[in-house]
Amino acid sequence: MQKGLETRLIIHDILKILKNHKSTLDQILINKVDNNFSSSDRNMIMSVVLTITASVGSDKNVLESLPSVNSSIENDSEPVIPENN
Repeated sequence: MQKGLETRLIIHDILKILKNHKSTLDQILINKVDNNFSSSDRNMIMSVVLTITASVGSDKNVLESLPSVNSSIENDSEPVIPENN
């Protein structure tokens, strides 16, 4: 598997485990992120997971600003970042 795809899959798996199980982030990272990843990849995984986890439940939810899976990719308009109200 390509390294970028593997990294994205690990991020997905970590977020899914955090949502569905009573595990701590440290436990999940120990089990999921092994020595096959470089230190920069491990830092990126941690950064993405922490950013998304912190944004859930806040006014600036990162996940809600992303397009839905069923939306058209060939959209000519620029992406919109939600503003603070």
